[in-house]
Order: sequence, then C-alpha cells, then structure tokens
Amino acid sequence: MRIAQYACGIAFSPAKGIVRITIEGASGNNLKDVDAVFGDGLTVVTGASGSGKSTLVFDTLFREAERHFMELFAGSGSGREAPA
Repeated sequence: MRIAQYACGIAFSPAKGIVRITIEGASGNNLKDVDAVFGDGLTVVTGASGSGKSTLVFDTLFREAERHFMELFAGSGSGREAPA
C-alpha cells in the first residue's frame, strides 16, 4: 500500500494479531526510497549518525501507525464516552 511519500502495509493474522509491518518507499530527510520489514518481536534499528533511523521510526512508522489506529478506533463505534 502506498500512502503519500510513506508507505506502510500492516498484515494481520486472526490468531496472533499483527504479524509484520512493511514499509515501502519511505522518503524524508536522509531516507531515499527505503524498504523495511519489522517482525512481531523486538526490533532494534541501528545505523550511523545521520542515517535516517529517527526519520524511519518516528516520522514514518509511528506516524502511519498512529493514523491507522486512529482510523480503526474512529470507525469502530465502540469509543468510550464519559458517564452522564
């Protein structure tokens, strides 16, 4: 799935929840058309200073995950409301 400059496809498995997160063609700051796949365990992003680690994790992965979950909860109709 391509979304603007960043792309993040999230594959779901009914039995385990999120299986993997795939980023395709991420661009921004020091990132130039980067693809990455994150598994369902602990993942560490390493690299030289200025290589785009923060851009990949915060500006691409976090922003897209936040957008995805906000859409998920906004459309669910099961949001918590304050008691009257």
